[in-house]
Amino acid sequence: MTLLLHHADALVGDPQETEHHFRLATVNPAADQWPLARAQARLHYAQWLRRKRRPREARPLLTTALESFTRLGAAALAEETQVELRASGAPSGPAQACPLTELAASNARSCGWRPRDCATRRSPSG
Repeated sequence: MTLLLHHADALVGDPQETEHHFRLATVNPAADQWPLARAQARLHYAQWLRRKRRPREARPLLTTALESFTRLGAAALAEETQVELRASGAPSGPAQACPLTELAASNARSCGWRPRDCATRRSPSG
């Protein structure tokens, strides 16, 4: 609950207190039980930091948020976070497969699918 209150205060509260509330929202140990809310707070904090021309400080928050969104299967938020990471000047490196696609492929293989099954069937039984 504290996470949500500080996140809300950071977004709509006193502009002089924005960073203070973002920090409290993102470091509260009790927020471990709310990984999606914490990742969203980190994304919003990083976006705020970028608008304040502090991209170097935003990158670790974006990286952690991206890991959380990917692990939770929040594809749209992961994509938004990747866009923010690129905008913050994070090195893009060589082209990599999407972690969500890799996870889906791994799940398909564990259910007995083969790569060609994906193109021809919707389920291993079908």
